[in-house]
Amino acid sequence: MQLTKIRHFSRHLQSEKGISFFEVLLLIAVSTMVVYSIMYANGTLIKTGTMVASKEQFAIIQGNISALVLNPNAWQATKVANSSVAAGGTNAYAGNMDCLTNGTSCTNNGQPVPAGTPITRQPFALVDGVNPTAYYDGTVASNGVTSLGSFCNTYTNGAPTDNCVFTYQLVWSAECSATSNPNCTSPTVWVEAIFTYNPNSPLNIVLNTTQFSYVSNIGGQSIGTQIITH
Repeated sequence: MQLTKIRHFSRHLQSEKGISFFEVLLLIAVSTMVVYSIMYANGTLIKTGTMVASKEQFAIIQGNISALVLNPNAWQATKVANSSVAAGGTNAYAGNMDCLTNGTSCTNNGQPVPAGTPITRQPFALVDGVNPTAYYDGTVASNGVTSLGSFCNTYTNGAPTDNCVFTYQLVWSAECSATSNPNCTSPTVWVEAIFTYNPNSPLNIVLNTTQFSYVSNIGGQSIGTQIITH
């Protein structure tokens, strides 16, 4: 009885051109798939466009870090801001740059090499030579960059609670040895700004972060994204 009603209903919906009820359903299904495909494509384009804009912002941050590191006035201001008052600094940030300010040995214990070990990968705050406020403070582990390319202060290595999913490891190292500047005073300084992505982020962003990292020696030339091993 039920099947008879369905067949009768199907014949009733058949148009003069012979389009049946089931063909109408098929057209609706196809139309739905087309609409979904268009919506998905638009969403992909929006996501791609946002990622392109974000990469531009990441490149700007990288360029600003490079410019400040290689700017003598900015680097001098950075050393002062990251040194204690006793060493002639302002102690504004915890970058441990006393030896760069007062000319003492840049080793872990203040002793010449090999009795002392050169300071390696010490976090610091990069300061603008004009504005005493840090452009980026690498001494604060929660500082980071959002996926849109703006600074944030809620970065964590665990599961992120917001969009603060990138961070910069901003560190400096002294280059000296028992055969080359054993006193490790006024050493060649290497700066690394390593751009990293929180692997626990649910955003699933595909990005080569090394292209936005930066390594250079002070007063020398940038060597791009190569990572220094001391």
